[in-house]
Amino acid sequence: AIGLLRRTMMPVDKLTSKSIESLKATEQAPMDFVFTVSEGARDLDISGWFGPTPMTAHWGVPDPFRATGPELERINAMREAFKMLERRIQLFVALPLESIDELLLKHTLADIGAS
Repeated sequence: AIGLLRRTMMPVDKLTSKSIESLKATEQAPMDFVFTVSEGARDLDISGWFGPTPMTAHWGVPDPFRATGPELERINAMREAFKMLERRIQLFVALPLESIDELLLKHTLADIGAS
């Protein structure tokens, strides 16, 4: 995963794994949106979030770390997951957030996750 991110010129030096509990309790990173991608996080409990409760959507992708077979197949699974998430993020950042009502936004985020 890190190798793929490096090849796409994304900064990776400061990336770390964080628990949802550590994110909920911090003042340094209030969030407007939380997107889950693994089935285990689909029904994530976000109660107790610092500040306003963020809007959530599930954007599930097949877990590339569960891919089996030759190394090339595992690498391709990682690339596919990356492409799915990249496309969804592109759709998200193109949304007119300042002019879309909350209900439509919630449905649109779900639609992006289903794409």
